[in-house]
Amino acid sequence: MSRALASLVLLAGCDSVFDFNGERLDAGLDAAPDAFERVCLGKQGPGRAGLLEVCLDTPPLDTRDLPATLDSGTAGTCTTLLAQTDAFHTEVCLVIARNLVVGTALELRGPYPIALVALDTLTISAELSAASRRDTLATGPGTPFLGCAFAGRNGTNGATSTGGGGGAGGAFGGIGGNGGSSGSAAGGDQAPAVTLGFVRAGCPGGRGGDGAGSNANNGNSGAAGGGLYLIAGNEISVAATINASGMGGTGGGRGLLTDFGGGGGGGGSGGLIGLDAPRVRLGSTARLVANGGGGGGGGGTGAGSSHGTDGHDPDLGTTSAPPFDAAGGGPGLPGGNAGGGGAAVGVAAVSGLNASGGGGGGGGGGVGHIAIFAAEIIDDGAVFSPAHAP
Repeated sequence: MSRALASLVLLAGCDSVFDFNGERLDAGLDAAPDAFERVCLGKQGPGRAGLLEVCLDTPPLDTRDLPATLDSGTAGTCTTLLAQTDAFHTEVCLVIARNLVVGTALELRGPYPIALVALDTLTISAELSAASRRDTLATGPGTPFLGCAFAGRNGTNGATSTGGGGGAGGAFGGIGGNGGSSGSAAGGDQAPAVTLGFVRAGCPGGRGGDGAGSNANNGNSGAAGGGLYLIAGNEISVAATINASGMGGTGGGRGLLTDFGGGGGGGGSGGLIGLDAPRVRLGSTARLVANGGGGGGGGGTGAGSSHGTDGHDPDLGTTSAPPFDAAGGGPGLPGGNAGGGGAAVGVAAVSGLNASGGGGGGGGGGVGHIAIFAAEIIDDGAVFSPAHAP
């Protein structure tokens, strides 16, 4: 698969156009009488705000059958890979057709964030997931993002007679919680929120530290929600759930000899959901969610460990507003302490709790970003967590 720096522009107009095989189209060729007229999609917000602009010189497929899973690392999934202009030249997997319909549940994963691009309309009538999940160990597209702040996010190892410190929750649209400490073993420090400037995934939590005298009983970090961007030349219509929530952190393991358990892993932050079209239509059953995962509980005595909860899906049956709960932190084993809850709309990420002998709890993950760039937004009662911007 070629990795062409194609007609993707973040700050200026399209200046390079490639076909779908990644070959540059030479200037000066005589156009055929029925040649496809060049069209640029995206950046439809006020003042041409948006994260991607894709210019096409060749017509896309009329239809594209989408399987139950799209993996951006699998050959044939991406129409092309496009490098953005951020410091890491983050590549995006573009899936392009004239019209795209998500009519059955679709899970997105793989090493690159994914942009679904429709020349005309893009319709979402079944769940579209770019979330990371502990039960299946599936991670959202584009995770882990290498540009996340990792220094100081891990809990430190226990010394002599203490458990490990908890890892901090991941941060993206909102900050994550601090990791809980255990005696001299410090928990990880929360990372600052990140301004959205390009298509990318969120940030994972920090890992917990090992307990004194134990080997690798720390809790692993929760993966962040992935990066998803939707573009249409005419309209995006959403009448279902779009999910880019983070994974809960792993609970710390028990101590080998006493209660000096490992620190809990921090929960992953929510990822990115972006919509970019002249018109965005949001039905009453539309639910857009990029919540943070809960932190893992600290280890102590006893068998097993306690994981944080994944970022919660919306409860469509509830009558409360908004219908979201924050992800719970994992309870600590005896001697350890609990992880902090993940963030949701109106609820900040919670720090992991300190422990006196066992492992400290992992911090909850922060929310991700939901961004809508459109000249016209028709909202019939959609629910967002967090609130969308701009």
